[in-house]
Amino acid sequence: MLLALYEALLAALGPQGWWPAETAEEVVIGAVLTQAVSWRNVERAIATLREAGLLDLAALAARPPEAVAPLIRPTGYFNAKARKLRAVAEAVLALGGPAGLAAMPLGEARARLLGVHGVGPETADAILNYAADHATFVADAYARRVLGRTGAVAATTYEGVRAEVVGAMPGEVLGEFHALLVALGKDICRPRAPRCAVCPVNALCSYAAQHEPLSPRGPHHADLPPSLAPGAHGHSGLLCWGMLARGDRWRCLAQTGSGRGAADGGAGRRPSWPIRCCP
Repeated sequence: MLLALYEALLAALGPQGWWPAETAEEVVIGAVLTQAVSWRNVERAIATLREAGLLDLAALAARPPEAVAPLIRPTGYFNAKARKLRAVAEAVLALGGPAGLAAMPLGEARARLLGVHGVGPETADAILNYAADHATFVADAYARRVLGRTGAVAATTYEGVRAEVVGAMPGEVLGEFHALLVALGKDICRPRAPRCAVCPVNALCSYAAQHEPLSPRGPHHADLPPSLAPGAHGHSGLLCWGMLARGDRWRCLAQTGSGRGAADGGAGRRPSWPIRCCP
């Protein structure tokens, strides 16, 4: 189930390119800054730190927290986060930097990070997966919500969900899987009023089966012209780059590419997810 979910999300949403950072040390810094705040705010703080020459663990460790705090104000709790940044920078440097963490056994590296001020399981796993390439999983609120609703995991706690995913998935896809779950959780599988009708994995989801019809309103394949039939543009009908309502017209998303050549004449942009067009 987990692997099928990953493959369906990857086909629908594409690679997420996460973590967005130029260096492993920047990943470490971003993992601290993103605690309890949106990534958009983190990007603003990252840009300011870059301008100040502080996207470097050694530079952060040498700078007093009170000098760093104003630079990361958009991330909230900036005084506390400045102290956390210094503690994390010092600890990671003492362990040999991201490369040192990568060379350590996962259990030991994780235990060391969890002993650092300001580092909880989510931050530790983000650092270990995205900065040190360890086979661990960030079982954050987005991931737990999507995995719980789909029925892909039985556990509900952070450590329980993490253990199930790590035990069932290839290590090299864990980071991408997390990023895909975040993307789905932000835009579609929301805490309230999830948009099940347009979810690319509603066919795999226990919650959708109980709360929403599996296909949106509109024609079935049998009602569509030949140019939009299954297989006409490489779509399968299950998670087709399918049919999107545009007024009273329908278009095949497999044709759109960058937004041109759609069946409706190319109008509009390609959405970021497919929808089911068949029951």
